[in-house]
Amino acid sequence: LKVWDMVDNYTQATTTFTISDISPPTVTISTPLEGASVSYKGFSFAGTAQDPSGVAEVRIYVYDYGRSLYTVANALASYNSATYSWRWSVLAAQITAGQKARLYVRAKDTKGNWSSWQSRLVNVKK
Repeated sequence: LKVWDMVDNYTQATTTFTISDISPPTVTISTPLEGASVSYKGFSFAGTAQDPSGVAEVRIYVYDYGRSLYTVANALASYNSATYSWRWSVLAAQITAGQKARLYVRAKDTKGNWSSWQSRLVNVKK
């Protein structure tokens, strides 16, 4: 940057800008599908999470409509950075047979940015 005065003298300055990562990770759910019927004995909740800076963690919530409460809250899912895949095993004790359950997931990148929540509503078989 150069700045001139009225008699044609100038000063030169250099400024360095650092652009931080402000974009959240991308999260997908691969299984189960929305509205799927799942086993009352438990099932797998899985998908992918990706971010250019890397994924630091993936968090899970499970809401059981049969008991009207979260049976899993802010649990850390397993994450494989080589395949960008995350996985959580929903246990029989976390769901009620014959009722619905809502599964939530979100991820945080290494810069502290959180994705939006993704969710699936499932029907638990009797």
